[in-house]
Amino acid sequence: MIEKFLKAISDKTRLRILNLINFANEICVCDLENTLKLKQSTLSTHLSKLNKVNILTYSKNGKWSYYRINNELDKKYLKLLKNIIEIFKNTEIAKSDIKNYISNKDSCSISYKILIVDDKNDLYSQILEKELSKKENINVKSAGLNPADKVSLLLKQLYPDNFKNFSFFTKSINNFLDYEFDIIIHLITNKKQNLPDLKAKKLIEINIQENEQKLTIKELKKLLIKKCVRYL
Repeated sequence: MIEKFLKAISDKTRLRILNLINFANEICVCDLENTLKLKQSTLSTHLSKLNKVNILTYSKNGKWSYYRINNELDKKYLKLLKNIIEIFKNTEIAKSDIKNYISNKDSCSISYKILIVDDKNDLYSQILEKELSKKENINVKSAGLNPADKVSLLLKQLYPDNFKNFSFFTKSINNFLDYEFDIIIHLITNKKQNLPDLKAKKLIEINIQENEQKLTIKELKKLLIKKCVRYL
């Protein structure tokens, strides 16, 4: 593992990518393309190499992917990564990248940031992330307070094309502690759990009753959308 990890971060372009992601907390692939002036295929290759050693985690909103450093990475590797980025960010090319990013960020015009948090696991929140991401100018993320360690069979049933061969990253709330949202929607399925200290302009709590949890997966999808769209 250590050899693959060190090899992944030893490339100058990948250090530039990590520096930008670390600065922005989360960054759209279009902003990486525009800042680094890379072809999409070249950027995808570098991101893939970082993903393979779990350095990055990502979520999709429509056709765009949003990358962030995986805070669930082993603590020793995460500390080493942060130290290397701290050194690299003082180089001239790193400073230039940050300046260019600030001047051209949000080039994909996503303006409304929403986090869906599931009290029990992350099945319901991922359904909403998938559905609400179809709307324009909305950046939706999902997370669980006690996230599942694998893709739910119900999620695969509902979105067979998307999750059939999905390489799963646990969508923990810890990945979003430094991120700012317009709205956080807290889905409460049983006893309410307290959220960590998250940054948001508005917090909305939505209860999913026990009888509602027994609906078919397609009925549940419609219910979840109906409960949330009124706040958008």
